[in-house]
Amino acid sequence: MKKTTKYEGFLKVTEIEDVNKNGTPIKREIMSRATGGKSDDVVAGLLFDTEKKVYYFVKQYRAGVLPKDRYLIEAMAGTIDVGESPQESFEREAVEEVGFECNEVVTIGSLYTSPGGTTERVHLFFGAGTRTSEGGGLEEENEDIEILEYTKDELREVGISDMKTSYLINIFT
Repeated sequence: MKKTTKYEGFLKVTEIEDVNKNGTPIKREIMSRATGGKSDDVVAGLLFDTEKKVYYFVKQYRAGVLPKDRYLIEAMAGTIDVGESPQESFEREAVEEVGFECNEVVTIGSLYTSPGGTTERVHLFFGAGTRTSEGGGLEEENEDIEILEYTKDELREVGISDMKTSYLINIFT
């Protein structure tokens, strides 16, 4: 297999030249997040406040939903740092984005998001605990995060268009 980097910025695009099981040549472009000390894998999780009995979500800028919208309501998520376990990343991102401390973490599993064009795999979690700080993301990552909270009943009325978030809601509510 031959790999050629075509672009590297916030994301990395690599051209892959390979052969399939019949020996037919295949050429594809693959997007990766593995830049700047980040891995290809990400974490996402549903956060439940055991004191307030609400679920926390984030609303943030997502270029991938342009031109329909600029902001998307979704479960807390983030890229795993190189050398970090998925659960360590999930717990770190919960604090950074939502100010949430997990008392209990349930691992749901890992899924590829779109294997025809990206190497990204998402590790899914459920976290129970409480919000202990402001959150809102890291300034150096230019995160523009609004933290939202919903009861189980209110979730039925929220227009969720993010697949991982919809999946997590369907499992836990």
